[in-house]
Amino acid sequence: QQQQQQQRQRQQQRPRQQQQQQQHQQPPQQRPQPRGPREQRQSGQSSQESEPAPPPRPTLSLTSASERQRQLAIHQFTAGDLHRAVRTLLSSGIYRAESFADLLAEAQEKFPDGASPAFGSASAAHLTQQALAVLQVDLTDILDTTSLIQAIKRYSSFAGTDDQGWRIRQHLSPLSSHPAALKLYCKHILQGVLLGQMPDLLIPALSAIRRGGRFIPLSKGADKPGLRPIVIGSAHRRLATKLALAAIRSFLDQHFLSSHPRAIQFGLDRDGCLKFSQTVSALLPLHARGDDEDVANPTVLVSLDAKNAFNSLDRQALFDAIEGRASRDYFDGSITEGASLPSCEHLRLFASYLSSYYGDAADLRLFHKSQSASVQCTSGVCQGDVPSSVFFCHSIHPLLLHIAELFPSVRVLAYADNVVLVGPLEDAVAATSAMKKYMVADLKLEIQPRESKVYIPSWHQHPDLSQLKKSLKRRLKTSACSCFVLLEALFTFCQ
Repeated sequence: QQQQQQQRQRQQQRPRQQQQQQQHQQPPQQRPQPRGPREQRQSGQSSQESEPAPPPRPTLSLTSASERQRQLAIHQFTAGDLHRAVRTLLSSGIYRAESFADLLAEAQEKFPDGASPAFGSASAAHLTQQALAVLQVDLTDILDTTSLIQAIKRYSSFAGTDDQGWRIRQHLSPLSSHPAALKLYCKHILQGVLLGQMPDLLIPALSAIRRGGRFIPLSKGADKPGLRPIVIGSAHRRLATKLALAAIRSFLDQHFLSSHPRAIQFGLDRDGCLKFSQTVSALLPLHARGDDEDVANPTVLVSLDAKNAFNSLDRQALFDAIEGRASRDYFDGSITEGASLPSCEHLRLFASYLSSYYGDAADLRLFHKSQSASVQCTSGVCQGDVPSSVFFCHSIHPLLLHIAELFPSVRVLAYADNVVLVGPLEDAVAATSAMKKYMVADLKLEIQPRESKVYIPSWHQHPDLSQLKKSLKRRLKTSACSCFVLLEALFTFCQ
């Protein structure tokens, strides 16, 4: 039996040896090449042979990154979101510094020291039980589960994480299939954010961390050096404020667009930037007359640029505007202490939120490769906080209304921190001077003359343009516009 078994094994091995000998006898170019896993899979079933090979993995380069940026902008434009598409195209990515020490120093410069503001009876600490009960009823209507699910779905799957690693759509979408859990989340988490009722209020270090967030230094672009500080706060904080703002959006629009016929803000509108530029262009004369009267006092456009506006805003002015009452004199005593301030009363829904998140220092966490550091924020509003634009626009609105009242021939338009004055040269220069004075004294905002611009349409038809420039420069030396850039053509507001 052993002999028979050995004979069968020799018979099985003989064809293999013959095949190997035939392969060695073939010329090198005719030898079958060894096949990889893909070829071995394709040699199986016919259905597998028809499958196309997967595309090669794209290389990560600057070109591919810019192409992805372009494709994303096209997708956003096709979806009808022009504002986001423009913002995507103009984004320059993360700010690059030579060292972490340089990055940290530049980041800290963006947050000047500011005194802790004092809030009145609308703050969380001064709410009576009756007022708290009324506010809780309002928040219950605002923070409903249907709106919450819709808000979660609107966030991108690739949205940035907060300082705790939470990504809204990824980590909160599972709540959608649990109605009871959604109600508990709205009642005990989101309401707590808006009411300022957080458990860490008695521990200063934890409170500073909760008020802060993840600090992302974005680049402003090659034509405008420096970093733009973006702060991503808690995911729960972003959701709560997003839902609350959506509930009072119509009242905010009415306040910013209709409170004065010659002072309008467009910062909250979906296409606010476009409407802002179109309105300014419509206010300029279609045909410059070029006569003596127009040359002596032509219609001009003055664009004002504030330095580090969002992060430098005086928080006491912010709190006073929300509460609708002045805690000090404003505008050289035009509004005295205790007097009422122009305010959107529905924004007082955020009074407790403001006192909780902006009433003291915030601890922002800056990460760079393997290093991290803390940046203290004691002034202004954090860019990246959902209601930050609303808070900023609401804080400067009393000043815009005051300038419009002081100078009846001047129209005041604003888009976030971009303010434009349109009117006769003499009045526009005087309004600019007053604007600069009050911004520094009452809002802690500083105008950058070299970044501000003046545009005069009638210059295009005037024969002696050089003489006009000399005359205007002599005239402006004694005014707040002495260092302003004089434009030959209307600039693009979208940039």
